[in-house]
Amino acid sequence: MEQKGKNSYLKGAAGYDPDVAIKEAQERIDAETGRVSFFRRPIFIICVLALLAAGTVGGIYYLDQENIKLSVARCDNALSEGDLGNEAIENCKIASAEGNMRATAGLAALYVSKGRNDLAYPYLKECSNHNNENCQYLLSNIFRDGISGIMEPNTLLASQLLEKAAANGSSIATYTLYKAYSEGSTVYLIKKDREKAVHFLRSAAETGHPAALYIMSQNYRTGEYGFTEDFDKSVHYLKLSADRGYPEAIGKYALHMLETDRYDEATEYLKRGEKINEPLSCTLIAQMYRDGRIELDGDEYEKIERIIQLFTLGAEKENPLAIRNLIEIYRETDDSENYLKWIKKALDLNMPEAYGYMGEALEDEYTIAQPLAPSDQIDETIHEILKDQPNLEAAIQYYRRGAAQHDNKSFHHLMKILQKPEFKNRINNEFFSLAKIFAEENPEYGLEMLAYCHNRGIGTPVNEKAAHDLLAQKISSYEDIALASSVIRKLLTGKAPQDPPVSKNPKAAGKFATLLLDIQNGGKEEYFKIWKDILDSKNAEDHQAVLNIVNDIPAKYQNEMSENDDYLFLKLKTNILYQKNTRESLVKMKEIADMLLLRENPDAEMLYAGLAYSGTVFFSKPDYETAAMWYEEAMKHIEKPDPAMLFRMGSIYADKAAEKNYPKGLDYLKKALHEERDLALDLIISRYILDKNQSGREDLLTPAEKYYYLKLAEMIGHQNKQTAAFMAKLKKELKEEEILETEQKVYEEMVRRKAMENQRKTSNEG
Repeated sequence: MEQKGKNSYLKGAAGYDPDVAIKEAQERIDAETGRVSFFRRPIFIICVLALLAAGTVGGIYYLDQENIKLSVARCDNALSEGDLGNEAIENCKIASAEGNMRATAGLAALYVSKGRNDLAYPYLKECSNHNNENCQYLLSNIFRDGISGIMEPNTLLASQLLEKAAANGSSIATYTLYKAYSEGSTVYLIKKDREKAVHFLRSAAETGHPAALYIMSQNYRTGEYGFTEDFDKSVHYLKLSADRGYPEAIGKYALHMLETDRYDEATEYLKRGEKINEPLSCTLIAQMYRDGRIELDGDEYEKIERIIQLFTLGAEKENPLAIRNLIEIYRETDDSENYLKWIKKALDLNMPEAYGYMGEALEDEYTIAQPLAPSDQIDETIHEILKDQPNLEAAIQYYRRGAAQHDNKSFHHLMKILQKPEFKNRINNEFFSLAKIFAEENPEYGLEMLAYCHNRGIGTPVNEKAAHDLLAQKISSYEDIALASSVIRKLLTGKAPQDPPVSKNPKAAGKFATLLLDIQNGGKEEYFKIWKDILDSKNAEDHQAVLNIVNDIPAKYQNEMSENDDYLFLKLKTNILYQKNTRESLVKMKEIADMLLLRENPDAEMLYAGLAYSGTVFFSKPDYETAAMWYEEAMKHIEKPDPAMLFRMGSIYADKAAEKNYPKGLDYLKKALHEERDLALDLIISRYILDKNQSGREDLLTPAEKYYYLKLAEMIGHQNKQTAAFMAKLKKELKEEEILETEQKVYEEMVRRKAMENQRKTSNEG
């Protein structure tokens, strides 16, 4: 036989025993590293003979047993705590030698994790013989791959051990068998078998394997692989997988939570996904950070850097939401390099909105390499019109392609450009034709685009009714609450958060209010919100318009909502403000008001109290006692009372009521003053400080408190000769330290007011 090296001889010899090979390799490794066991060294034998001669064998045996127990305990603690240090390894070796299978399995796993399958092998074989499913799985992997220079792969043993591990409850072995039967596997000698694959998939899911649970969820969602579509089961398995830390499941389950408005639960999963850089989770939580739905720590620069970092993780996995956000952020921050980089990435992915973004970049005169060349007769016309404006020409070409793919942004930009005089009558007909095709192929978006054409006279005469009909069709077909709300607001006030293709026309709003009320999920709530917002508007012109969504909706809706407190209150308030107060209308309004008061409706209580205080509508003159009673009732339900209401309460008890309640009045006036209702300060001074008739009020304010209010009046410009004289008199009566302490309080109040003013200013600017 040809002479071979030791390793090749071991692998090729007849009767090759891998155990012998491993043992020889281990001895060679020990010899090379100088780590031959002390118990195999000759000196150990000499020592034992010497100890026997000395008659001390019993004592040494006892000490060895105690040391072994200590090593077992230390090994167990180290494995529990994940300690992989040398001391832990030595303790586990001793414990394993004593037959401790936990230590044996732990050592095996440790060596496998370090890539030392040669050292892991004897330990794996030992614990596999004791039916440890995890050891059987790891040993199966070793037989599958072999050990370099020592042992060739053995697919038969690998397959047998894998099946044993699965039978003994190893979830990862069961999942591996699912993958093998699902795809077929030469390394395990397994042919593709769909029935067995499903069996092992279900078994792996039952033992809690996270990937198996995720695949079960996907199969129940799509109805593939012989599964019946079942949305509830899909969500159930998705949650189980997410709870076991499977990255894709975490992101998708969080998305499901967001889609079902369970934001607190979604946030919990998103934060878990963020910690492991799961792309979908990072994208979704970045969106919530950007929208302000979740507070992000740090200054503005740190926040935007973190948001960009998270969106980038999603964008690198080609998540469209992440890419869109990065494009918008980089445009806002004037980072042209990254702005164009992600636009081009969006184009590479054929995202329809990419054409709109590229068109915007060209309109903003960014330098874009190799713009699109004219491709048809319309492009040639555009080229002729804009031959001196190459960027705008290229932008239009991109917008046309985006519009052809039903991108709203492209359509809006294209519509805006094509309204310019130079294009009028030359290619607007083409745009109108494109909008008609768009409306037929993709009505969810195209109907609105076609409405723009009719509303603005693009390629067709202006036809407001046609625009309204198209928008009504979209709202009713897709239950589009957002569009209905925008249309109603635009018709009533001329403004809306979005810009629907309608002009201000309050008389047309009733039709869309009816459509909104027809939408079951949220339609009525949005209707009430619009109504309330316009009633609360500071623009007096808007107020009268609201009658068009109150009186112009069919009677059946008014009857259906007659028991709804929101509806009754808004109708009462609207009628009080804008209807003629005939005797008949006053009787109806009073009936509604009395009904709401019986139901303890706080809005109605405040409204009724306000009418009593001012002596209007139901009251021929002010009725302060009635006003106080209903203000008190309303305050039982209100967490933060309005400053005007606090002032009125203080005014009633301190000044206007037939029977005064000065302590109560002062308390309300102080609260109103704290909310910067400075009329309260004037009333405190006139009734509790300067009034010569102090009966019942003498001890309600100390001299220092009186000085505080007079000094505050001076600081805010409410001082006059009388208050100045009285303050000078008080100053002589007070001690120096009292004056200093009081003036410090006034200073602190002015600082607080300034901070509140800045906060309001910032809020208004925002």
